[in-house]
Amino acid sequence: MKIDEITHLLNYRKFEFPDQIREVFSSLKDVYLIPSLILSQGTKLYRARVINNVEEICKTSDLSYTPPCFNKSYKRASTPNNTMFYGVSGDSHSDRICGCLSEVCECFRIPNMPNKHYKVVVGIWESTKNFILPQIINPDGNNKSETFGNISEYLQHLYMLGYKAPEIMDFQRLLNYEFTKHVKTEKEYWISAIFTEWLLSQKPSYDGVIYESVQSVDSKLVNNHCVAIKPQVADNYLQFQEALLFEFDYVGPNVEIYKPKTINIYT
Repeated sequence: MKIDEITHLLNYRKFEFPDQIREVFSSLKDVYLIPSLILSQGTKLYRARVINNVEEICKTSDLSYTPPCFNKSYKRASTPNNTMFYGVSGDSHSDRICGCLSEVCECFRIPNMPNKHYKVVVGIWESTKNFILPQIINPDGNNKSETFGNISEYLQHLYMLGYKAPEIMDFQRLLNYEFTKHVKTEKEYWISAIFTEWLLSQKPSYDGVIYESVQSVDSKLVNNHCVAIKPQVADNYLQFQEALLFEFDYVGPNVEIYKPKTINIYT
């Protein structure tokens, strides 16, 4: 199936079952349609979890990815009985913390949320090798991130390989929309999750996928990204650094977040 036919199907067909989407992606043969970047060794990834009691966090696995057997739903880049290590990268410690809190605390992204006391543990990991990650970009250049500003280089690469750029760009627009849209139902994750499943099964082998954070609503967080890493890659090449407990009362947009406490947990 040609790339423009795939794009048309995914845009306009009403899919009743996720396996119908799998059939569509199974006809897509060329992974070189997707640009990629290298996330350098030493990059720090932050991952947050809302808790009721600090005793819920005893070991690093309590902050890491959901075991595949417990992952029963479609998420942005993972499918049932499959799993990914979701983390946030960014320019600075404070940016990554803000990105994490936006991912897990509705009060930072939904207007007029009721007052609430929050306890959030943020785990910090550091990569011990370079990760090769396909990037989900907006081909029109409307990416928040400077890291995703390699559009002209990407288009040159397509021309060299003999591709019709408009058809590839339409496909990229579709992917960018699916990875950055706000969702209300699990079904709305089908395309992005199944595409990731397909892409990470191809050769050459990727370590995960990277896309712009839809939850980082603060306009200053331009270089915050969501990174979804394969669990086996996370196990072997992410080194746990520390866990920080943030506890605060949400009483409106000008909430004050207290100084975090370091938690001692088993690695």
